[in-house]
Amino acid sequence: MVSKAVPACRAHIIIPDEAVRRHAGGWAVAIGDVTALAHAIHGLVWDDDVDSATRLLPTEHPCPVGEELLAHFKG
Repeated sequence: MVSKAVPACRAHIIIPDEAVRRHAGGWAVAIGDVTALAHAIHGLVWDDDVDSATRLLPTEHPCPVGEELLAHFKG
């Protein structure tokens, strides 16, 4: 197994149905089941085929935030 990290990050969380309904029209762009994709990527990484695994990763887009919020996180 390869120990090199794949250079991407995405938060995957489990949230109750009520929270989904509350936030679906706000910050959530898409909610979907990516279990099969995660298993496929895991299998490729396990087989040391990181290049193929990387190609399966979804495209990441920066979240546009205001300067006030950025300042909060920058300290």
